[in-house]
Amino acid sequence: MPITTADKRATFRKMHETGCFVLPNPWDIGSARALQHMGSREQISAVVKAVHPKPVNLLLGWPGLAVAEVAEFGVRRISVGGSLARSAWGGFMRAAREIAEQGTFTELGNGYAGGELNKMFS
Repeated sequence: MPITTADKRATFRKMHETGCFVLPNPWDIGSARALQHMGSREQISAVVKAVHPKPVNLLLGWPGLAVAEVAEFGVRRISVGGSLARSAWGGFMRAAREIAEQGTFTELGNGYAGGELNKMFS
């Protein structure tokens, strides 16, 4: 007999009620494959409802959802993991590629102003 989504939710809730709260390890290839498909509005909302009243921390690393929107689902905390670093590396790579391939420095103009960075770190 196939396991339904309702069965999975019931098991998830039961584990949580007993104090054993386990989320898949995203660095395990099997868990990573399962997690890559989880991220729709409906799925996030279903997880929040399944563990209510416990808080849900949502790890976001892709565009498409807004803070206000996930708050409406009941998500209480948002983490971005390494996404900010990957975004910064994206700018670095665009600038480096432009210099290497075109010999120009236009992309450097998109960086954060040095004076503003100095203020932030003073």
